[in-house]
Amino acid sequence: MTSRIADSGVRARAGGSPAFAAVGTVSFLAFLILAVLVQDRRLVGIDRTVTLASQIADSTLMDLWGAIAAIVLSSELSLVFGVIGALLLWRSGLGGWALAPLAFLILVPLEIVLKATIHQAPVPPDFYHRVYYPLMTVTLDGSFPSGHAMRSAFFGTFLLVLLLSRGRLGWLTAVLVVLVTVLAAFSRIYLGYHWFSDVVGGLLLGVGLALLVAPRVAARLAAVERSCSSPVDHPRSLDWRSRSD
Repeated sequence: MTSRIADSGVRARAGGSPAFAAVGTVSFLAFLILAVLVQDRRLVGIDRTVTLASQIADSTLMDLWGAIAAIVLSSELSLVFGVIGALLLWRSGLGGWALAPLAFLILVPLEIVLKATIHQAPVPPDFYHRVYYPLMTVTLDGSFPSGHAMRSAFFGTFLLVLLLSRGRLGWLTAVLVVLVTVLAAFSRIYLGYHWFSDVVGGLLLGVGLALLVAPRVAARLAAVERSCSSPVDHPRSLDWRSRSD
């Protein structure tokens, strides 16, 4: 019992580590620098080079993966995933912090404003891969940042932090989560929906927000688990047979 409580304390400290907040802050600062570079048209050459290179992967399999990633990381399904996560955390006793998986919604207005104000022309239609996408599509003047990359990074980082803080993150799981997150983001370049800088911007936003929110959720989960596993003091029973008059 004591070792389990101590282990919960270690996980709580890991979940609340200032290192996560520091990296999240750096991610936001890096995003601001990237946004300035995009606005000044400093990354046009890199964007075109990466887009051209992505076409090497042209295949039916990549088209299928791109379609799956586009649907799974859509705004509609991301909202569903967020609600499911919130319900699970609420049942775990997190109260208001159970809404943390829905934090990515905070970035949606920012994404729309940035796409409307930062001069980043969409990828030319020559690179466009038409794939099956039955959900709603909103077309804006700009393409920076990528909303799909942002949601991919948010959910992937959120999951990594929770698994790490609870001592359930093996290297294979970490590699798998990172690989799926990166491939989902890369698919936006391959499909011709976004430039490289759009995707990097979305990744930075998603990682930054997740690192500011998920560690606090992890710490509170550990605290709830610790309180539930704490021994309850019961009043010492009286032995009436040994009590003297």
